[in-house]
Amino acid sequence: MELINYLSNDGLPIFMGIFVVIAIAYFLFIPTCVALVAKKKGRHGLVWFLLSIFINPIVALLLLIALGEKENK
Repeated sequence: MELINYLSNDGLPIFMGIFVVIAIAYFLFIPTCVALVAKKKGRHGLVWFLLSIFINPIVALLLLIALGEKENK
């Protein structure tokens, strides 16, 4: 019962929980999707995963889409 009162009286723990979920999605789920798209387009997935973490996952995904399929030489 005290836990319910604590969570309802102070919104900070709930906010922090939501923030953690969003951060995990932004820094792990979206870069993983970028890596999978890169693999599908014939590019190195790990490089794109790391690139999307260091710059911005959305920008990396848009750049990957703009580059298109990798040509085989």
